Order: sequence, then C-alpha cells, then structure tokens
Amino acid sequence: MNSFLSISDMFTVSGEHASPWVIQLQVDGREVRFIADTGSAQALIPKSSFERLWPGKSLAVVPERMSMWDGSPIRVVGSCTVQVQHDSLSFEGKLLVCEGQGPTLMGRIWLDKLGYRLCKGGGTTNTVGLCSTATERSDPLSVGSGQLEASTTLLDARRAHYAQFPCFTDKLGTYVGDPVHIPLKSDAVPVFLKARPVPIPRQIPVSRKLDELERLTAITKVHVSEWATPIVVVPKKGAPGEGGSDVISDDLRLCGDYRSTVNSAILVEPSTQDAPEQLFTKLAGASWFSRLDMRMAYTQLRLTEESSMVLTINTINGLYKVNRLPFGIASAPAIFARIMKKELNGLDGVVSFLDDILVFAGSEEELLTREETLLTTLSNLGFALNLQKCKFGLRSIRYLGFKISGSGLAPLPDRVQDLQRADAPTNPQELRSWLGHLAF
Repeated sequence: MNSFLSISDMFTVSGEHASPWVIQLQVDGREVRFIADTGSAQALIPKSSFERLWPGKSLAVVPERMSMWDGSPIRVVGSCTVQVQHDSLSFEGKLLVCEGQGPTLMGRIWLDKLGYRLCKGGGTTNTVGLCSTATERSDPLSVGSGQLEASTTLLDARRAHYAQFPCFTDKLGTYVGDPVHIPLKSDAVPVFLKARPVPIPRQIPVSRKLDELERLTAITKVHVSEWATPIVVVPKKGAPGEGGSDVISDDLRLCGDYRSTVNSAILVEPSTQDAPEQLFTKLAGASWFSRLDMRMAYTQLRLTEESSMVLTINTINGLYKVNRLPFGIASAPAIFARIMKKELNGLDGVVSFLDDILVFAGSEEELLTREETLLTTLSNLGFALNLQKCKFGLRSIRYLGFKISGSGLAPLPDRVQDLQRADAPTNPQELRSWLGHLAF
C-alpha cells in the first residue's frame, strides 16, 4: 500500500515548520507546480486542478487502494499517462487524480526520474532534503514561493564537505606572505589626536571588542606613540558572537578614522585591480558559479612594526598599535588587490574583485575541481573564509552589480525597477545622477 503524507506533517519536525520543496514541470504541454513528497511513491493531483488543466482528458481505473499516513483512505478517481519535461529531461509518467482539495504532489518515482535523491544535510543538524544527481539540470528546486539559486540542502551538503579545509575557520586568518609596509612621504609629520568619547551604553561593548582584538593579536597595547588615530564605533546587526577566546564576534566594528591623520601622509599605492568589465570577459562559456566570502579580509594581512606604530589607534582604553592592515587606509584596497592577484594568478576559473572571489566553470564537475584547488590554495596561504556566507554550485549568481548565468550578463531586476520608478530629473544635478545610475 502506498502511503500519502499530509503536507502539514510532511514538513514538520518537532513542531517546527519548514518551507516545502517546489518543482515546476511541463506536463502534457502545461506548466504545473509540484510539491516534492518523499513519503509517496506516486504523483498525485486534485481532480479540480486536473480538470482545469486538461478538460476532457480520459482516466484509467486504478485498482489499488491508497491511504494517508494515519490510515484514512485517499479517493483516487483514476490515472493517466502524461509526458513530463524539465529542461533536457523528458519521460512518461503515471499521474493519479484524487478527490478533494490540496497541492499537486510529486512522489519518489518521478523524483528519481528527474535525478533527485533524498540526502542528509550537513552541519550540526540532522535535516534531510533533496539533492540533484543530474549535472545538466539548470533550474534548482525552489523553496516556498521564492525561487532559490540552489537547493538549500545541496548547499548545506557542499558546505559540510568543504568544512574540512583549514581556510574555513572562525579564527582570524593570517596571510603567510611578507608583512605589509605602508610607506610615508618624506615630509610626513606625525599626527596625534585624542580619543573620541563613546556613549556610556557602548563603553562596555567597545572595551570588550578591544580586549577581543588584543587576544586575536590584531592590536597590541602600547604606552606611547608619535601617531594616534581616534576610532569610530560602527554597530552591526545581530547578537554578540559566542565561542572561545580566539573566535571572532561581529556585534560591532571599530574603525580608525585615518582620514584625519595618516592618509594625507602616506604614499598611496596605485591599484592594479582589474575593472569589472575586464573580469566579465573571462567568464565566457561559464554556466556554473560559486562565490567565496573572506572573513575580515584586509585584517588577514600583517603589518611591519614601523607601519604598525604609525597606524596606532587612540581609544577609551588607551593606545593600541595595529598589527593587521585595517580598513580606512587609503592604500588598503590596492595592497589587498595586488596580493590577491599575485596569489590567485594561474588558477583556472577564478577571478577576484578585492575580497569578492568568484569561481566559474562550464560543468558542475569542472566547478568542483576548481573549487577544491582554490580552497587548497587559500588554506596554504593562511587565509580564512566565512563558510556560511559562501555560495556553491549556482547556475546564476549576483556579482559586482549584475546577474551572471550561462546566458551572459543581465542587470539586476531591482536596479531596473529603481530606474523605472524614478521621477523625471528636474535640474542638471538630478539629470547627472540619473544618467550615472543608468550607465551603471
């Protein structure tokens, strides 16, 4: 006897509800949205939906009985053979028509023919989901009403596999290359500014953040310095991070206001970063993509002792020399881009724009190979990535303000909508702003 799980129970575990797995197929020339039901072997559709989609289509008698998970019967009106198509896959399948209202369900037989299998998710949870075994399938599963770029469970499985690489860590990465030196102009004069006041409610969090950065060796307490830069406190969304003493928390960010001190005194390194247009030309023929997120990117580069003292920050807890390349230094983007370009040069299917790394390939197998090569390289270099923010195995991806897929570049829909909804410019300044947005 075939079992038929109710939708409310199929997606409920310990009282928690998850969004259903939705697959859109072309069935006998009509677009039909199915919900994946791994508790049923067959594909089922309510009679009302069947008659609306295929009025007058004949049905064959179904001799076997079907029931719900609790034993209550399912009234099967009949069955028919339909032609099913999903991208390049096509097959004939049996579709059962049932009395009552409800969603259209796809059972294990059709899921197997489409190349889906039940798999266990990664991480610390014991969740299960659908993974694709068909490498040429271009459209992933969608969850709920929102189309996703990749199967959530497949992404979790990929993350679980890659968690073994040393570059995926909560600790601060340390680039193994030479420390960065920030050269000063010959006529540079030290600037020492006093610490800026911090509102009382933020003083304890700021002190904790300074202690944390000191434990991570990102900063070191000093008693005297010719240079001193005040800090700016930037709160971030979310609760304070938890973990051991060497784990990074993201509750707030402390930034040196180097515009007021150091930036005017340093020799700014010219940037060798390729323009987005140059990077996009390298993506020709790509149809599979992954995007890697570096953790506190600039901060993974060590500074020379001389530069560390020049970049000293002045805080409510006193002076700290800065041991890692901080945000806010005029040369920081160019320095980081130069190092990334040098270290990733020669890797097939890899481009980077500052700390935004894109991996691309013409097939899923090729993408997997390139991902592992890149992750091995980054691990050997001492870099750290944020595993939960990385995207793997996508058929389309947002990158540098565009949507990239096997079909090429396309503007992001939200940017197009902004232009369409914008008021007509009424003066030269508004016109320049509108033209700049249009050109982007």
